[in-house]
Amino acid sequence: MGIDEFAFRRGATYGTALIGVEARRPIDLLPDRSADTVVAWLADHVEIKVICRVRCSAFSRAAARAALDAIEVAVRWHLLHSLARAVARTARQHRVCLRAPGPNYSTRS
Repeated sequence: MGIDEFAFRRGATYGTALIGVEARRPIDLLPDRSADTVVAWLADHVEIKVICRVRCSAFSRAAARAALDAIEVAVRWHLLHSLARAVARTARQHRVCLRAPGPNYSTRS
């Protein structure tokens, strides 16, 4: 099952979307993104074995409280996005080093 937040009204009201990963279809929409709401839903769905979730701490707390046997998996997009930002930040910090001429490793004698 995938779990993510969505906006009923951007900047004001958010909910939780529960997605069937295999069917690629919504399972349920919850009225908010609180851990207690997700815990209540998970308590009624003990068959959930894998939770693919964003890094929202409320979702992590909910899984830890109500889906003790479920495996938690990070959403691939968020992992790649975080990696790309870290690489870009590191490249910016070391741009002088990257532009500096390096040693000559010529194999000619």
